[in-house]
Amino acid sequence: GGIDDSHYSGSLWYTSVIHETYYMVAQKNVTINGRQVSTVTKAIVDSGTSTLVGPTADVDAIAKELNATRIKGSEYEVDCKATLPDVQITLGSGSDTKVFTISPDAYRIKVCEFVVDCTCLLGIIGMDIPVVDDGPFWILGDVFMREYYTVFDVGQTRLGFADIA
Repeated sequence: GGIDDSHYSGSLWYTSVIHETYYMVAQKNVTINGRQVSTVTKAIVDSGTSTLVGPTADVDAIAKELNATRIKGSEYEVDCKATLPDVQITLGSGSDTKVFTISPDAYRIKVCEFVVDCTCLLGIIGMDIPVVDDGPFWILGDVFMREYYTVFDVGQTRLGFADIA
């Protein structure tokens, strides 16, 4: 373990873990163009998840706003050339919150076959996590973690975040 200052810029911002099983933190909101697109108040940070994952109804609404096309289940494609908005995720609670911006370059995942046949997947998928598993909550996977240096501070039961250097 340990923190490597060469991998991030600025200072680390910390928020308390509210449920240790999943490294769950409080989430104030998820917005696109200043409009709230989810009312879910919890998120987990998970390096084993490739995308952002949110409740199916929320992701369906986000996909509609982004003019995405459903390809199967709760997976979508977006136009590789379209101008898409940032997604903003506010973590923390009360007056101790921080907004994390996920750019279209982060959540639009380009997949190519034979170099020229490319499609772009929406790096946000829907999954309904039941209450028995402490849901609903968002999963902030690699799409988030590629943008923000993440510290799992076990000793102080908190998560820290900073911009990737």
